[in-house]
Amino acid sequence: MIKEQKKRTYESLDMWRGLLSIWVVLFHCVGGVASDFSEAMSGNGFVDFLLWSGLRVPMFFVISGYCMAAAAANLIE
Repeated sequence: MIKEQKKRTYESLDMWRGLLSIWVVLFHCVGGVASDFSEAMSGNGFVDFLLWSGLRVPMFFVISGYCMAAAAANLIE
């Protein structure tokens, strides 16, 4: 009898990783334009949110590292 292997996947972490990757891409798309047109874009809540916080990339790498470690752990057993 083959023992069923328990997969280490967390759909919520995949969702957060996807949202953070979209945030990083949008930051790079809007960041250059926002610096060129800073007077016109000041006060825009969406642009302010995209440019806010330097934690988006470290959070993405931490979550991605955990997801890769969980995927590797699935292969061990």
